[in-house]
Amino acid sequence: MTLDEFILGPKGQKLAVLFSDPAVISRMEKMARLGAPAIKAIDADVADAVGTLDDVERQHVGRWVRDTLAQRGWRSARQRSWRGGRVFTSGMVYEAIARPEAPPEQRPDSDELPIQQKLAQARHILLAGRLHPSQPLSNVDAFLADRRAAWGAE
Repeated sequence: MTLDEFILGPKGQKLAVLFSDPAVISRMEKMARLGAPAIKAIDADVADAVGTLDDVERQHVGRWVRDTLAQRGWRSARQRSWRGGRVFTSGMVYEAIARPEAPPEQRPDSDELPIQQKLAQARHILLAGRLHPSQPLSNVDAFLADRRAAWGAE
């Protein structure tokens, strides 16, 4: 089973909610800043969502964490174990990738970017296949319509 197959499977779909939640990603980044395994931040959430995972499924969740944090400027540093995890007892510790600060017009997360430019960047990312949407969408236009509706509700 590949990571993509796991993500599209029943357990992956339940976990996709976690990986699409900015608060959950923020918790993983906080663990990384503290020098603890990032996956420790979601251990209880994973147990609550899917119960147990076999070895291959745990590895896929670890890869999903790695891919998620890599998109946000983190890289794997070392493996670390801990006691008392409900699903995981070890995971990767991440470190920030040092990079020069880009001007606001070049930062994809900048609030200074006009909405049309953000939508164009989202379309480009989806077409490049670098994101795993939490729910499969039929096309990029459906994703953009969903995002527009979410922004309008805020």
